[in-house]
Amino acid sequence: MHLKNERAHDPSNEIQPALFSITEEEDKSASSLFHLPSTGRKPHPFMPFFRAFELASLQYIEVMVESVYLQVKSNPLFATMCGFTEKIPSYRSFARFDQIMTTNGLWEKAAFSIACMLVSWIWFTGLAIAGRGIGRLGQSGRFLRFINKVSAVIMWGMAVYIVQSLV
Repeated sequence: MHLKNERAHDPSNEIQPALFSITEEEDKSASSLFHLPSTGRKPHPFMPFFRAFELASLQYIEVMVESVYLQVKSNPLFATMCGFTEKIPSYRSFARFDQIMTTNGLWEKAAFSIACMLVSWIWFTGLAIAGRGIGRLGQSGRFLRFINKVSAVIMWGMAVYIVQSLV
């Protein structure tokens, strides 16, 4: 986070703690710790690796580093679907990616996120289908008014329950 000197040394700002008042030299030296150097080889993007492992599991390919690497290297369509448009990374890059994902528990987090997205899509698709069906049933509007009253009672009941649990 870069602080401007005007704000950092403003005497009218009494709330700001002394912890955030840093000099420009300290700011420049600290920023060098967090920025990658502009020289050297450009790193491979994250998403093609992730897609390769996920697509391998969807195509019933053994989700091991060796199998995924061989699939990407031998199947140009698979590599393109994953997003490897230029040079295909080495086996070591695939192994390093899998090691980082496994060590930090990111495979489990990714699986949970994908499951949440699928459940949300299924739920909201079901709601849309049910809404369309209910809309066709109640052309006169009487049935929709009844559904609105029932949902209002449920919402008010939940609100009362939440307020009671807070008190």
